[in-house]
Amino acid sequence: EQRDHKQLNTTHCISSNPLLAMCAGAPQLGRMVPLLIVSMTVVVHVSARVPLIIDTDIGGGGCQDVDDVAAICMAHALADNGEAELLAIVQDTQPPACAGAISVLNHFYGRDDLPIGAYRGEDLTPSLPHPYVDDLVANWSSPIKNTSQVPDAVHVYRRVLSAQRDHSVVISSVGLLTNLKGLLKSAPDEHSHLSGRDLVARKVAVLAVMGGAYPSSGALCECNFCALRSVDHQVAVEASAYVVKHMPPEVKIIFSGFEVGVAVQSGAALSSCAPESNPCRRAYINYEGGLSVRTMIKGSGSIPDCLA
Repeated sequence: EQRDHKQLNTTHCISSNPLLAMCAGAPQLGRMVPLLIVSMTVVVHVSARVPLIIDTDIGGGGCQDVDDVAAICMAHALADNGEAELLAIVQDTQPPACAGAISVLNHFYGRDDLPIGAYRGEDLTPSLPHPYVDDLVANWSSPIKNTSQVPDAVHVYRRVLSAQRDHSVVISSVGLLTNLKGLLKSAPDEHSHLSGRDLVARKVAVLAVMGGAYPSSGALCECNFCALRSVDHQVAVEASAYVVKHMPPEVKIIFSGFEVGVAVQSGAALSSCAPESNPCRRAYINYEGGLSVRTMIKGSGSIPDCLA
């Protein structure tokens, strides 16, 4: 949290793009959608069809939140709109079913071929995800059900990054920084002769990190940077510190803290503008009995239908 960072004006970013303004007039529903709004806005304002990788905890880890569902649904919507090119989605937490939830969302948006990776470190405590994860995996179609069916996230990162244009990729980190630490420490392989740090320096333009609180998180360390005090705290802290310290200077980092996300409460209109068959909608209902996401929902009708 000590590295120089730029916090975006969230209200301006949302209102400046019609996709992100979806459901902006909806009743507020007490659940924040933190960095994804900021990092996706970074994506759409950098250039057309920005190559994008999402690194998510999706219902696992210290936060056990549902904002990652918004991240993935929004990313698919941006891809459908021709504003982003989804390259991969990687899971940075332990619960096996989280990869299945990612696959459910990919399948819903017609992207079963989108690479999924999972953290393969053995230092995270076996744990259960938030119940919405199991609900999605059990009740929606998907080719992948758990992490045993996907490769190591670091391998996915290296394979995907090596095929991209130099200084073109945006990484949206909405979870622990475990995968990013592994990527930076990775050795040359069949995909690239570059070390992990050199590969990131060559291929990544922006890293948008949801983590921390600014100017200081005080005594309560934010869950993406620190997990829980009782579970995986040291692993998360070490990963966060390593990534901040070793990220190449060529990569622009945007830190978005808790104070940004907590001010963004929105999206209850999805209860009427998205059908019951929509897993993005279902995850929010499962999480807290309501809906909170600024994104276009596939199959939900026209944009005006979701503005009320």
